[in-house]
Amino acid sequence: MTADFDGDNILKIFISSIVFIVVVILTIGIVSFDQSNKIREEEEILKHINRALVQCYALEGSYPSEITYLSKYGISFDKEKYEYFYEPFGNRVPTVQLILKNGGTGRLGGSYE
Repeated sequence: MTADFDGDNILKIFISSIVFIVVVILTIGIVSFDQSNKIREEEEILKHINRALVQCYALEGSYPSEITYLSKYGISFDKEKYEYFYEPFGNRVPTVQLILKNGGTGRLGGSYE
């Protein structure tokens, strides 16, 4: 048997290939966009926490012993979405880290020292 490739079959294969490539590129773009939004969100959260830490130190003369104390300074904690790691070091700026839960990247959002 010989393969019968006429112009219509080749055109259909070509169009199908193009559609497949476009779908793959769009999917990669959406995933990348979502990932960059998560990173930006983590950075914003850390920036707000750091500002509250500095404000607490300026007003009270010391950093809080627990991160939840920052709720007094307007910080709310989404404990279902993130794990918060907080290490106070006396009068030095504490280290704060975020980890995204529930199938997230597991990427550390960063820390401020």
